[in-house]
Amino acid sequence: MESSKYPQALPVGTALLSPGTAGNPPRRYVIQGVLGAGGFGITYKATTRITFQNLPVDISVAIKEHFVNRDCRRSHDGSVTSTDGYRDEVEASRKAFRTEARRLNEISGRCPYIISVNEVFDANETTYYVMEFVDGKTLSDYVSHHVANTGRPLSEEEALALFRPLSEAVSFLHDNRVLHQDIKPGNVMLCLNEHGRLYPKLIDFGLSKHYDAQGQPTSTINMAGYSEGYAPLEQYRGVSSFAPTVDVYALGATLYFMLTGTRPRPAGDMLPDDIRTALLAAGVSTVTCEAVVHAMEESRNYRTPDVRTFMQELGGTGSHTERPISPTPRSDIRQETPFQTKVEEIKDETAPKKKSKGKAKALIIFSTLLLLLAGGFAAPSLFDGCSDSDKHSQESSMAYQDSIATADSIAAAIAEYEQMQADSAHRADSLERERLSKQESPQPKPYYPKKKNNKDNPILPKENNVGSKIKSNKGESGKTPTSILETTTNNDKENNAKGGRGDEEL
Repeated sequence: MESSKYPQALPVGTALLSPGTAGNPPRRYVIQGVLGAGGFGITYKATTRITFQNLPVDISVAIKEHFVNRDCRRSHDGSVTSTDGYRDEVEASRKAFRTEARRLNEISGRCPYIISVNEVFDANETTYYVMEFVDGKTLSDYVSHHVANTGRPLSEEEALALFRPLSEAVSFLHDNRVLHQDIKPGNVMLCLNEHGRLYPKLIDFGLSKHYDAQGQPTSTINMAGYSEGYAPLEQYRGVSSFAPTVDVYALGATLYFMLTGTRPRPAGDMLPDDIRTALLAAGVSTVTCEAVVHAMEESRNYRTPDVRTFMQELGGTGSHTERPISPTPRSDIRQETPFQTKVEEIKDETAPKKKSKGKAKALIIFSTLLLLLAGGFAAPSLFDGCSDSDKHSQESSMAYQDSIATADSIAAAIAEYEQMQADSAHRADSLERERLSKQESPQPKPYYPKKKNNKDNPILPKENNVGSKIKSNKGESGKTPTSILETTTNNDKENNAKGGRGDEEL
């Protein structure tokens, strides 16, 4: 808390007086130092005195002051003034700051993983709001110290244990139509509960914004701030409507930092394969790896849509974290696309009995899907108004979505066809059994006596070579005589019609 680093900050010992409200009596806060500063405000540590069961107790609090670093100056008496030409902008920003602070005060205390806001008041020609003071380390410091002491980042189990309550806090904000827009390890404080376990608290709502039921901002001021590495591309241009995907990206980048110990590069430089390689090299499971990749998707249209979906993709209870795997080559670690999965399901479950036809069908399906996928990438004319990176992202994503839809349609059609074939075969088999049940039982096959001389047997031909005798008779009369061989052959044909032995077994 070195105040010398912040020349525009209030000096230590300065007293701030709040007028009090219906729920809070007037209070006197004494500045003890600076906790941090950003583009839109300065956060102080301060003390105040309260009464606890008739006993006066001094407690520490955190106070955030609205101070636009670029457009504001500090007077000798501590008041804040705006530079020439920026008075209207500063006043509008201050109004938005006050509105967001009061909204946080309204929802304060309903989520244990969000910093509590006690009161909002005006003084020194600016606005302040009072928060609980968390005496601990930031998540950024905690991970950095862990890497310095152990040579490795947090384990997947420990990272997810801290990340889940943080996600719960962001989900709570979204349920109340609030975007934080500055989630990063430096804005997450770590506290100890009564059992001595760490848990996170989300702080610094300087860029937060509230939206109405139609997704439109309730204030007209758009403070287009961002933290590089944790902000998606669309936040660089300013967020004009309610978009949970902005905070989802920041959550994914925060988890990436926890699992790798390195700060993520700017959004446009974070390719999916780079994220995978870094996470798998750190021993992270493929489930968690793919969830982070999805949350940090460059295009918001194909990013994880909300925090709850992100948590579901992480595996809920996180039992998968017990068996991290070693990094593998890029071609092996790439997740199967949906159309590949569909083709394998068709092969395993509904392939016909004749293997050659089943393979041919699978190859035809796979080739068709590849052609469709290639066709999807060959449509640049649809995106003539976009930049090159946007074209590539939109074309790839559209082709991927079209391939998924086509694969699902093909899979459904083949499954229906195979089911019809199975039903038809079942009905034919039932009719055949019913027909045979009405016939007399087949006569047993005649016995072949093992005699060298067949003249005493009236059934068999007189020569030993039955096949030769029949062949010679064909040559003499042109008609095969009725014989035991013919009877046997007819019986085999009947067995084949019943689904019995085939020619290969004979």
